[in-house]
Amino acid sequence: MFSTTTQPVQAAEQDAQAVELGAVFHVTVPGNVVGIRYYKSAQNTGTHTAALWTSSGTLLTRATFSNETLQGWQTVTFAKPVSVKPGRNYVAGYHTNSGYYAQQQYAFSNGKTLGDGIVIETKGVYRYGPEGFPTQSWHDSSYYVDVIFAPAAPSSPTPSASSSLTTQKASGAGSSGTPTATPSISSGSGSGPSVAPTSGPTTSAPVPTNSALPTASPSSPATGGTLGAPTSPSASFTPSSPPASSNLITPSPSSSPSASTPTMSNCWSRPSACGFPDATNTGVQPGVALTSSGGVTITQDGAVVQNLLITGELDVFANNVTVRNVKIVATGGYHALYTGWNYHGIIIDHVEIDGRHLNPSVPGLVGSGFTATALNIHGTGDAIDVGDNVTVRDSWLHDLTVNSGDHTDGVQSTGSDNVLITHCTIDATLPNGGVANSALIIGADLSNMGTVNVTNSLLGGGNYTIYAGADPGYDSGVINFTGNRFARNARYGPCSFGPSPGRTIGFTNNVWDADGTPLVCTS
Repeated sequence: MFSTTTQPVQAAEQDAQAVELGAVFHVTVPGNVVGIRYYKSAQNTGTHTAALWTSSGTLLTRATFSNETLQGWQTVTFAKPVSVKPGRNYVAGYHTNSGYYAQQQYAFSNGKTLGDGIVIETKGVYRYGPEGFPTQSWHDSSYYVDVIFAPAAPSSPTPSASSSLTTQKASGAGSSGTPTATPSISSGSGSGPSVAPTSGPTTSAPVPTNSALPTASPSSPATGGTLGAPTSPSASFTPSSPPASSNLITPSPSSSPSASTPTMSNCWSRPSACGFPDATNTGVQPGVALTSSGGVTITQDGAVVQNLLITGELDVFANNVTVRNVKIVATGGYHALYTGWNYHGIIIDHVEIDGRHLNPSVPGLVGSGFTATALNIHGTGDAIDVGDNVTVRDSWLHDLTVNSGDHTDGVQSTGSDNVLITHCTIDATLPNGGVANSALIIGADLSNMGTVNVTNSLLGGGNYTIYAGADPGYDSGVINFTGNRFARNARYGPCSFGPSPGRTIGFTNNVWDADGTPLVCTS
């Protein structure tokens, strides 16, 4: 489907989850698939396997790539060629434990295909977790997976990659499954805990667990190891090496749901019907039992916090920490979940934060250096206050609280760099019928702004739904809003922009949610 010189539109998606990526294809002449190739980014490390399935998911063959280069096209040849017939769909895929895969969104929009007329790709698919048959799609995406096809005639043909990239488009949605994992805080892989597989459908990553560890109080500072046992809320900690990237995230049925298209309408009333995040696909995954705990403080690099019901605060003062399948019930203070401003590599996955509409209100998630997926944040002041190096995706921020003197926003930045907010539902209407200040405010008023991108999200409410710009003396940086849907429920309007001199606020391909008509906001 791709020429040997094709370069991806996006060589490395910033997604470190283990995932199977595939291409749905058919052939127009009889022949054999003799191998598979894929485009590899330098960050897509580790072992990779290739597989070929029928359209119904029957595995035809699998092979392991070897002698890979640092980046570029990688090829594996099957032990035996696999016969394929014209007019039938097949799925070719490869699995990576480290993510950072190549993709192009919207490669298959409006009925477009990839291929040279002999081998034709019609859809890109994926599946988070261990090796398995990929069926989800997102944004009509292509993941740069190709087959090595040998036509049946002439006999003994020389296998060659299909060529002539005709067009591209991407798609993807979440995975499914109901894992039942051991409640724990662990320090990851290596000499630390073993990995226990989840039960149910194999669409989520393994869950690290510990054994034979010394115990401590759940509310005492955690320095690594495992918090909580299956039958007791007691805690135990054993330092270990940081976890491998393949053990960091357990995706939910909603990870990367299908994004909006111009043909959608009225997604606001039921976001998940359009593939957006809401109560059905965010927060702690179904079937995960939570162990009660007091407040938790993490100071050990590589710790894993999972399967807990925390009443109080969760404070993370370490690098490469994973927080997975945790519910936090706020009791007051300055935040419910805090990651500090100088740490990196923090993964927050399938977490619910209940701010309880306290007075004074409590912000939900505050800090830098994290990637957050499938959050459900409600009852807080600001849902998320972001610093630098932050990604928030597939998350539902809603039912916020406004007390006297509050300046409540769904996402607030007062000066950030390298921030991506993508495929979220951010609702700045209030349970009592009023509105918060905004769904997002990206305003340089404490420090200069760097680069902030808000994409493919469903946004509504607020005095203005979005604010962006800078106070005098600060630089508004590079702020872009792309491909978002706006509800018509803000008090004054969808947007208010005030960039610094010489800057503009990017605003492209955004639409009204009610009917998909274009929305124009100018600086």
